[in-house]
Amino acid sequence: MWSHQMMPEMFNSVYGSDAFFINLGSVMLRLSAPVISPSSNHVVRIQPTYCLATVGDRQDARARKVHMIGPLQYL
Repeated sequence: MWSHQMMPEMFNSVYGSDAFFINLGSVMLRLSAPVISPSSNHVVRIQPTYCLATVGDRQDARARKVHMIGPLQYL
């Protein structure tokens, strides 16, 4: 909102505008609407415990379909 008033040359080259992120949020919400609808069949396919998974080794990770063990640490 204020990015066009304060140092416009810096903000235009480094950051996205407020309008860009508002539009991006709107598009993401519209794309996720069929999945997050309470009457959707897709909701039951989401595993809420996926983020809590802990694995011992690579074979255990593959068996449980865990693909990451931490930030930017892929298996």
